Amino acid sequence: MTIESRAKWMASGKFGLMVHWLAPGPPPQHGHHVTDLNRAIDAFDVDRFLADFRRTQADWLIFTIGQNTGCYASPNTVLDRLTGPGHCPRRDLVLEIAKRVKVLGSRFIAYLPCEVAGQSDKIKKAFGWEPRVSPAQDEFQRRYTDFVREYALRLGTMLDGWWFDGAYTWPIFHSSRINGELFLDAACAGNPNAAVAFNDGSLCCGYCPKRCVTGR
Repeated sequence: MTIESRAKWMASGKFGLMVHWLAPGPPPQHGHHVTDLNRAIDAFDVDRFLADFRRTQADWLIFTIGQNTGCYASPNTVLDRLTGPGHCPRRDLVLEIAKRVKVLGSRFIAYLPCEVAGQSDKIKKAFGWEPRVSPAQDEFQRRYTDFVREYALRLGTMLDGWWFDGAYTWPIFHSSRINGELFLDAACAGNPNAAVAFNDGSLCCGYCPKRCVTGR
């Protein structure tokens, strides 16, 4: 029996484009460095960005929801509840980009770390990141996958996949203590056919449920 991969569309494409845009750090096209999250998000020129993406003729886009700045490019009520306001913007930049990418006939993949080791103490506390106290990190995994699930549900079928970074920095990822089913259920909540990858190549380290690529 042939098992069909949920990432088979990559084989029929030419290449994809991965973009790291981290709020609130990047400045607008001209002017001083922007430190306010909403100002940085509002300054993002989606029309220009998508025009550049279209010119590359890439078949899919990987775009960051966030990474280690304490701020994200899309609203999330789970994070607001855990930390209070200030870490998520008013504007849903990720959703805007995903919609436009799909209009172009391309695929959209969301980027997030699968851990918060490089985050601020406030973010670590909010997500229950306590590797020394709780080696299995059960509470962190529950809270963080609730956070991921909200994005997956909002993006729905516009989300073709996830790239979860940072597995190489998290020892329990390479053991039975990682709750892979919890991550996969959250990541695929809005699109059961979404492909899911964990960097550093979870297939190579011996942990990756077949669901990551097959959905079974």
